Amino acid sequence: MRHIAKKNGVSSKSCGNITLKPKFSNEKTKSTSYTVKHLFVSRRMVIRTLVMAYLWFVCSFSYYGLTMSAGHLSSSVYSSFALSGLVELPSYIISAILINRHWAGRRRTLMGMLLLAGLFCLCIMFMKPSPDGSFSTRMGFALGGKITVSAAFSIVYIYATELFPTVVRNVGMGTSSVCARVGGMLAPLVISLSDIGASIPYVIFGLVALVGGFMTSVLPETLNQPIPDNLEDVEMDGAGGRYQPNHPSHD
Repeated sequence: MRHIAKKNGVSSKSCGNITLKPKFSNEKTKSTSYTVKHLFVSRRMVIRTLVMAYLWFVCSFSYYGLTMSAGHLSSSVYSSFALSGLVELPSYIISAILINRHWAGRRRTLMGMLLLAGLFCLCIMFMKPSPDGSFSTRMGFALGGKITVSAAFSIVYIYATELFPTVVRNVGMGTSSVCARVGGMLAPLVISLSDIGASIPYVIFGLVALVGGFMTSVLPETLNQPIPDNLEDVEMDGAGGRYQPNHPSHD
């Protein structure tokens, strides 16, 4: 400080004795360790946790199910898998555009994609397979389901990070990811039901996607909204998920 005073043309005597107070004391501060149980501390957190866990399950379950069943819809396994992978590119572009539009946002886009995915899958049971194994309407609806569920899968990653408060975000994302892995493991088992009925797997994929779409309606919109830092911020949510954080913002 005396060196600074000298450089500024101020007499060091005017500074007197300067004692710098440490910002942090040596005393151990109490820190809260957040675990899975903190995801269920309130009604709103329970709803967010359970709905988001189911949405991750649905997206993974339907995504891998439609991917692995693509070879059953055409005589050419290679072309079927190629088309199934190719349609993912426009799905990511479409979802990236829609989630940042105020009239769509995260919630409406995710809900719309899951509902469309469910309808596409359910429509397959009314379509007859092509006699010669070529591209058919059945394959077209399956690709429509793949596009929409791929878009939904990309959205839940963003949506989950904005819904879970900072203090439990890693725990919430980890829990949701576990549910997604369960969905991925069950998908091949459901596909094996095609030995009983060719449309049974698509009916199951469609129904779980429709349920997920309707469940999304209970979640708040997070587009252009402050991200919750702690569990108290979630309880301060107003209509549509809008709240004022209990800490000052820095512009």
